[in-house]
Amino acid sequence: MRPQTNASTPNQREAAFSFSVFILCLVFNFWGVHVGWQNKNLAGYGFRQSQTALSAFEIKEHRNFSIDYSTPVLGKPWAIPLEFPLFQWSAVAVSDWTGLGLVKSGRLVSLTCFYLMLPAVFLLLGNLGVAPGRRWLALALIVTSPIYIFYGRAFLIETMALMFGLWFWVAFERGVKDRNWRWLILAAVAGTGGGLVKVTTLILYLLAGAGWALRRLWATRRDRVWKQELGWMTAAVTIPLLATLVWTLHADAVRQLNPLAHFLSGKAFNEFNFGTWPTRLSLDLWLHKWQTASLHVTWWPVLIVALVLMFFSNRIRRLQCLGLISLFLIPLAIFPVLYGIHHYYFLANGVLLLTALGLVLIGVAENTRWSWAPALLVFIMAGGQAFWYTGSYYELQTSNIECDTTLTQSLRGLVQPDEVIVIVGQEWDPMIPFYTQRRAIMIREEEPRNPTRLDAAFAALSGEKIGAIAISATVRNPADFLKRTTPFGIGTDPIYRWENVTVYLRKDTREENVRRIQQKGFPAVHWVPGVEPNPEHLAGKWIEVAGLSESQQVFFSGMNPVPVRFFSSFGPAIERGGDRMDFGAHPVTRLVFALAAGHHVLRTTVMMEPETYDSAQPSDQRTDGVQIVLTEFAPTGPGHEFYNRLINPRDNEADRRPSLLEIPFDLTQAGEVELLFGPGPAGRDTHDSISMGRLDIE
Repeated sequence: MRPQTNASTPNQREAAFSFSVFILCLVFNFWGVHVGWQNKNLAGYGFRQSQTALSAFEIKEHRNFSIDYSTPVLGKPWAIPLEFPLFQWSAVAVSDWTGLGLVKSGRLVSLTCFYLMLPAVFLLLGNLGVAPGRRWLALALIVTSPIYIFYGRAFLIETMALMFGLWFWVAFERGVKDRNWRWLILAAVAGTGGGLVKVTTLILYLLAGAGWALRRLWATRRDRVWKQELGWMTAAVTIPLLATLVWTLHADAVRQLNPLAHFLSGKAFNEFNFGTWPTRLSLDLWLHKWQTASLHVTWWPVLIVALVLMFFSNRIRRLQCLGLISLFLIPLAIFPVLYGIHHYYFLANGVLLLTALGLVLIGVAENTRWSWAPALLVFIMAGGQAFWYTGSYYELQTSNIECDTTLTQSLRGLVQPDEVIVIVGQEWDPMIPFYTQRRAIMIREEEPRNPTRLDAAFAALSGEKIGAIAISATVRNPADFLKRTTPFGIGTDPIYRWENVTVYLRKDTREENVRRIQQKGFPAVHWVPGVEPNPEHLAGKWIEVAGLSESQQVFFSGMNPVPVRFFSSFGPAIERGGDRMDFGAHPVTRLVFALAAGHHVLRTTVMMEPETYDSAQPSDQRTDGVQIVLTEFAPTGPGHEFYNRLINPRDNEADRRPSLLEIPFDLTQAGEVELLFGPGPAGRDTHDSISMGRLDIE
C-alpha cells in the first residue's frame, strides 16, 4: 500500500532539473571518492580497515577461501572469524581479475556496493509514494554526504552490509505486497548476505521491515488474507535468520579455539555490542553521536534548513520524515557504544537521515507552485555538505597519514615471510601485521594476568619460527615475554627502538640484521646503546675475501667465481626471498674478480624494492637510481669500461621488474674486473637498496 498524497506529478522540466542536480552531485562524489586513491595507507579507523585487509591478504596470499579464514593477529590457530568473508573474497577476486593492488581492490568493492545501494533507495522512495522525477532530490543528498564519500571507499564491510540491508527491505515489501516470488527470493538472498556480512546492520533493516509488516497485518486483521501475508513474511526472513544464527554460532566456536581470543567470544560481544542502560543514557556518548550526525553524515546548517522547510512540507511527508529519523535513532539506542565511538557505524543508518531530509524537500516540491525551488534548495543543501567535506575529510584523504611506519618497514625487512612476530603492548591492532605482511601473536596488556592463556598461546606456536619480538615501553615486565620467546631463538638483548617500542631479533641472524639496518637506514629507528655496528668490521674499507671466516664468506656463496676483494660502505648483506639468497649491493659496493684472459660473459639479475621508489615517500627519501659499471680493474687509474647502466625505477617503469644483466667482455691478458654499484646522478645513496641475484662469469 502506497501512502496517499495530494502530490502533483512533476513536469518534465522539474524532473530534468532534479536529475541534473543529482548528476552534478554524483560527479562531485566521483571526484571525492578518488581523492587519495593512490595512497596505500588506510586512513580512518585503520584498526578496523587493516583487520579486513589483513584477512583478504591472507586469503590472496595462500589461496585459502575457507570460511574459517585467517586473521593472524592473536597467534595460532590463526582463524578468528568475525564476519563471513564475502567482502574479502570479493576484494581478492577483483584484485585477481584486474591486476589492481589489494587495497585499491577493496576500495573498489566498497564503492561498488555503495553505488548499488542507490537504486534500492530509489525504489524505497517509490514505496513511499514519491514520483520518480523527485526521488533524485534525496539521492543528491546521499552522494554528497561527507561520511559516504570518505568511508564509501574504505576497506570496510559497511557498504556491502548496507547494500544488502536496503535491498532486503525493498524486496521484502515488494515480495509480500505483490505476492512475487522473485522479490521474495531476492529478500531471502539479500537478508542472508546482510546477516552474514554484518548482523548489526541487518537488525536495523529487519526492524524497518517489521514496522511495515505490523502496519500491514493490522490493516488486514479482519480479513483472512492476513494469514497469507504472514506466511509470505515468514518465508522472506526464515533463511536469513537461520543462516545468520548458524554462522554466528560457528564463528564463535572457531574463535574459542584460540586462547588469546577470549575477549571475542559471543558473550563478550553481546555485552559490548548491546551495552548497558548507563551507556544508553550516557550524555557523552549521545553528544558524540550528535557530532557524528551533524558533522559527518551531514552538516548542521543543512539540518537547520531542513527543519525550517519541514513547515512547508505536507503532513504525510512530515510523518514519513519523522518515521525515518526514528529508525535512524533506533540503532543508536540498541548499540550505544558501537555508535558512540565509531563514526563508520553511521554508514548503516545515515542513509535514513539523509533520505528523511530529502523527503522534506520532496514535500515542499509537492506543496509549491515553484517547481524549481526544491531542486535549487537541494543544490544548496548538497553544496553545503560538499563544502563541509572539503573542509574535513578531504584533508584527511590527501594527507597520506603514515600507517606503514618505519617500525613496520623495519620488521618487514628483517623478519622472513614464514616467521612470526610477537608484539606486546599494542593491544591487537592489526595495522602492524598488515603492513609488515607477517603473521603475529599480539599480546594485550591484560594477558599477563592470566599466564595459563599465555602458556597455551606459545605452546600452540610449536613448530613455528619467531623472527622478532616488539615490546612497548608501557609493558611492566618485558623479561616475562623474553623468557617465552628465548626457546624460539630470540635474543634477550634488544637491537633497536622505534618511538616507545623496543625490538629483539633472532640470535642466529643478529649480525646480518644489524648490517641490514645499517644499510637501509630506516628513519626514526635508533640503535640500542652498545649495538652500533663496528665501523672497523666489514664496512668502509677494502677487504680480501680469502681472509674472511667461513660464516662471513656465505655473503658471496651466490657468486661464481667468488670475488677476490670487495669494498662496501655499509658492509655486505644477504637479501633473503623465498629459496633465494640475493646479495645486498647498496652503494657504494665494489666487487673485484680475478679472471683468465679471453672472452667472458657476466650474467646476473638486479632489482630494487618498491619501497625505494614509492611515490608516497617524500622526494628526498626516494632513490634516484643505482649506477652499475663493469670495468677492467686498474689500481692506478680508471680502466677500460665494459658496461655502464643506471637502474632507476623511480623514473623508468621497466626498471621496476628484475633486470637481467648479460655483459660480454674480453680480456687480452689475465687480470681483474670490477663490478661497481654506485649512487645515482644526485650522488646520494638514500633508499638505494638493490639486490643482486646469482652471479656467474663464464
